Amino acid sequence: MISRPARLRRAGREPPFMQQFVFPQFIDVETKIIGPITIRQFVLLAIGGFMTFLYRKVLDNTAFTAATTGTAIVVIIIAFVKINARPFHEFLLRLLINSGRAGSRIWNKDQVDAYEHKHFLLERAGELGEEQKAPPIPIKGFLTQSRLSDLALLVDTGGLYSSKGGVAFIKSIESASFRKSLSL
Repeated sequence: MISRPARLRRAGREPPFMQQFVFPQFIDVETKIIGPITIRQFVLLAIGGFMTFLYRKVLDNTAFTAATTGTAIVVIIIAFVKINARPFHEFLLRLLINSGRAGSRIWNKDQVDAYEHKHFLLERAGELGEEQKAPPIPIKGFLTQSRLSDLALLVDTGGLYSSKGGVAFIKSIESASFRKSLSL
């Protein structure tokens, strides 16, 4: 006897639990338009060609040669060079963003304490304006072991169970089907 999935395959249909879905792959690969040249590379080369055309119209031969050589080098590097499998313009952007940040951030408690002490003294002397005063920081109490276990129970059960007076009880459940599944 042939199984149901095999019969469905013979009939040209897939069984319902074996459906095939198209999953996009290689989504970071750019579309090629002319051979191995992508749209981005083509646009960059076209901009470089237009700049060369403008140089020819405006500059004399020596300046034209120097400007064209420099432009060609820059355009070719930006269009074709990849660093860590990312285009060069992304590398430059990341370099500019990260050069403005500090290399390492180290917390120095002594500097923080000195700043807070100076700020406190200025505030006490009345030299700080209202906009410079720091808002008070709300201080929450510590979690006790019992409160922590109550929260863990509440999170683990998805809000179904909670504790009241140390005894866990079931919150009122409206659906009968859920009650039936609990009794199993």
